[in-house]
Amino acid sequence: MVGHHFTQNHFISYFHLFLVRLNGKYFGTGFTHVPGGNDYRNRSILSYHYYCVTLSLIPVPSNSTIPVFDRVLCDDIEGPALFRSVQNDLAQIGGSAFLTEFGGCENSPICDEQLDWGLTGADQFLQSWAFWGNSYADIRTIKRLSRVYARAIAGKPLAMQFLADQRLFSLSYYIDTNIKQPTEIVVPPIQYPQSSYTITVNNALKWRIVSTNPNIILVEPSDQVLNSKEKAIIGVINIRPQE
Repeated sequence: MVGHHFTQNHFISYFHLFLVRLNGKYFGTGFTHVPGGNDYRNRSILSYHYYCVTLSLIPVPSNSTIPVFDRVLCDDIEGPALFRSVQNDLAQIGGSAFLTEFGGCENSPICDEQLDWGLTGADQFLQSWAFWGNSYADIRTIKRLSRVYARAIAGKPLAMQFLADQRLFSLSYYIDTNIKQPTEIVVPPIQYPQSSYTITVNNALKWRIVSTNPNIILVEPSDQVLNSKEKAIIGVINIRPQE
């Protein structure tokens, strides 16, 4: 979601309407508009789930990894098709989208593979997500779900990625100098204990850590960008473990 510091009323209003979408609708929901019409486009969210149908049709033992052919169907065809169909729906009806359920199982190679793919796909398509499962007592799952992410972007996002196995985060976006609030990046301490991370940005940006919370990084346009007449300027941020 792109935006900054909603008041409580704005927040409640923005999440007022959820359009429910069932898993497996790869050719669109059939909606032609959000409930209430165009006046509610900026207050509506398309809620959808993702579970690979291929794995339901062709069950794999829980202690096994996903066969190569099934993995191709899930990760290269079925999953991307679902995300793309969501994007196509949004282009037509407006609003935003929220992956409100995926996962649904824990502590097996199959679950690990699908969880990793779902998280990576959500990053690629810039989607908010909610994991389905009981992870409160499982530190391994908690760590897998605790990812670096931008919770507010002062501009138009281009790409966001967190490589969990290497703990590498990257974000790029077109900077909008009309937005006066900074980009905000959340850095979970479980990934970088005692703030053990290194931040690099390109010349278009500058950054600082919130004094009261070392897990929040604020990123703003550099003076060079603020004094520039160029409109299409891209900011790039990278976070990695300290060496």
